[in-house]
Amino acid sequence: MRTLFLLAVSTGDWDVAEEARLTFETLKYLACKEYRNHSDKKIHATLRCLCESLDELRELQEEEALGDEIEAAALSQGAMHDDDPV
Repeated sequence: MRTLFLLAVSTGDWDVAEEARLTFETLKYLACKEYRNHSDKKIHATLRCLCESLDELRELQEEEALGDEIEAAALSQGAMHDDDPV
């Protein structure tokens, strides 16, 4: 799961990052389901850490998507002004 996290944060390809995040989410869900009644505190601490990593990754992707939308809107706005007669 850590490898998926590293792949998602290090790739410049949004689709690859999203696929890695979704796979990470699925594996985390399965691990939580498998170990939810386990008494080992280390397992629960590790699962909490994975959840935090997943939340961080999701936030990074949301920030990047928002930045891309703002950049696209600015470029679109600039293109509209380029068509205006001077």
